[in-house]
Formats: sequence, C-alpha cells, structure tokens
Amino acid sequence: MDFENPPFEEPPVETSFLYPVSRALFSDYEQREPGMGRFVRRIQENITARSPRDVAAFFMQHIYTPWEDFTQEEIYTLMLDNLNRPTHAAMIYRGTVNSVYIRTAEIFRPAILHNASRIIMAHNHPSGAVEPSPEDIRTSSLVVEAGRLLDIECLDSLIIGKDGCFCSLKERDLLGI
Repeated sequence: MDFENPPFEEPPVETSFLYPVSRALFSDYEQREPGMGRFVRRIQENITARSPRDVAAFFMQHIYTPWEDFTQEEIYTLMLDNLNRPTHAAMIYRGTVNSVYIRTAEIFRPAILHNASRIIMAHNHPSGAVEPSPEDIRTSSLVVEAGRLLDIECLDSLIIGKDGCFCSLKERDLLGI
C-alpha cells in the first residue's frame, strides 16, 4: 500500500470575530456586539498614545460611552504600531458587575492577527471606582509577562471609571515594568 501525503495547506486564519465598525456605530451599544460579541475596530483617527491620559481619553470618548450602558466589566486592548499610534481596538471579554475571568492568550490574539508591536489593556469598573483590586494587579502583571514572551509589549493597564476618572497601573508602578 502506498500512502501518499496530501500537500500541506495552511489553515485559514479565523476572522469570524473581526468586525470593522464605523465611528458612528461604535458608540451605539446595541451595535457594538455583532455575532460572537467581539469585534476589532480599525482606528482611523490620527492619535498618538503619548501618555496614559491620552489613552484613557480615547477609551472614554470612543469605547466606554455612554457610561451608563456599561453595567458589566469589559476588557479591551488598544493595539499600537512601532510609533505608538493606535491601529485597532478590540473587545476581549465581558464579565459580571464586579469581575471578569480572562485567559491571557486571548488578550494577544487580535494583536497577533494585526501585527501590533505593543498593546494597552483597559477595563472598566461599573461601580465607577478606579482603585485597582489585587486581581487587577495580578492579571495585568501576567499580561505584561506574556507580552514579553510574545515580543508584544504591554505598555499599560488602565482602569476606566466614572466621570472621566481612570487609573494607570504603570503610573502607580504596579506592573513591574
């Protein structure tokens, strides 16, 4: 018997969870969640992530708005190029009113697909408080370590709160970077 191996074919990249969303649709809560509840949005605005305040302002103006619609914790990543220009934003997970379970590998999936050099992770606290919990610190530190292994630097982890408040774990020196 002759067992001939079929030619190797590269499996197709899964893109079913990628959803380009226009700026107008992006703020509409009902349309932020097509299909599997995840999306990746290409950022067309000309912005540079120079400081945690710049990035927090982006998240507050384009993602966590209107604030009242966010009754559960949601984790997003902002993907950056080599010049720290945001290229894409992705919703990674939605949790409960006070917690979210994450698998570290999932944080980096959109970044890998979009050849991001760096990411910034953000999540909201529906209570509006921005004080990081021990779990926030532990999870963010694990993401930083995983990023080092993948050569995708995690620059910061932000907690977005109510009324324009935010916390940068990097500024508080809680990430070990």
